[in-house]
Amino acid sequence: MITRYIRNIIFASLAVLAAVSCKDDEDEVKPPMDGTLVVDGVETYVNARTDSREITLKPSGVTHPDGKGIGYCWKVTPGMTTYDTTRFENGLNIKGEPSDGTFKYTLKDSVATYSIYCYAFADGYSSKSSTSYTTVVRGGVQLTPDDPQVSITNRNIIENGKPLAGTDYYYISAGSHDWIAYNMYEEGGIPYLHYEALSDVLGRFYSYDEAKAICQNLPANGGNAWRLPTDEDWVNVVKSVTADATGDFSAKVHEDIYWDIKKNGKPSLSSRLIANAEFNSTVMWEYWPAVGAIANTSGLAIIPVGYANLGITPEIKSKSAYPNALFEGEFKLAAFWTADEVEGNSEMAYYRYINTMDPFFMIGKGYKKTFGASVRCVRDSN
Repeated sequence: MITRYIRNIIFASLAVLAAVSCKDDEDEVKPPMDGTLVVDGVETYVNARTDSREITLKPSGVTHPDGKGIGYCWKVTPGMTTYDTTRFENGLNIKGEPSDGTFKYTLKDSVATYSIYCYAFADGYSSKSSTSYTTVVRGGVQLTPDDPQVSITNRNIIENGKPLAGTDYYYISAGSHDWIAYNMYEEGGIPYLHYEALSDVLGRFYSYDEAKAICQNLPANGGNAWRLPTDEDWVNVVKSVTADATGDFSAKVHEDIYWDIKKNGKPSLSSRLIANAEFNSTVMWEYWPAVGAIANTSGLAIIPVGYANLGITPEIKSKSAYPNALFEGEFKLAAFWTADEVEGNSEMAYYRYINTMDPFFMIGKGYKKTFGASVRCVRDSN
């Protein structure tokens, strides 16, 4: 018992000295150790709803010029106020066990970006440091103020929507149709920047055929079947929030709406479709005078996640079916597939999109297999 007590005091003292080494070794000029400190195991995004929040980090890349041992200490902020030494220069941890410096930490449940600091130290040498970042996100919607905060806020889905039984989705009524209130994230397609943790936060990008399939697979729950919206469905939503049932919305712009904004200061067409949403407290739609103040009178709560160039298109057998996909337009643009194919070109279909600098609801053509757009499913209201 006494031996163990003395040993614990020794290791506790070493921990204090190691922490000092991590922070104060620049008071005098010291030679550097060899190599570059590398930390393995850092995930750019961790989803608090679907992933384990325990991270395991392993340091490597630094060696002692004289072949001796080196130590490692860590700190994660917000969360930790002092350094945690996982390995002393003698190769042991604070319990006297052999250690390679691996550090385990459980991130908090709240959405935030965490800084991970690692130091490699050795007596007589300047320390090597590494700083990494990981962001905790959470998908879904916040049902009550007491629920954990989700990553996308200020969409007002709960106030305007209804839960779709058997799923995590909410839907809203717009005109004579029911619409899924946020971007679909069913299996298939690809998540933003290939990060699965962002799948239920920002939605996924799908090819045309995938988009049709995921809508058809949604449960009807006593209502009409869900489907990929036609361009006419999108136009009907626009007309329902513009009080202009006669306008021709088939073109890229609607001049009557444009001049209504300029002359009378009314909300633009795009402002009536988008949400004043934030991603982990960062505003998603930047303010542009042409768009005006965000109104979201449609209830669709559209967010700007951009689009994907899917690249090669192998058979869809997993969530990582597009390894070469590229992503464009995040925080600037939102694009959604329509069910309308381009007449005379069976390889293309139409999509509708909004960007930050225009007040209009634009239309474009995309290749069915290589253009990746977001998806909102629709059904006829009962």
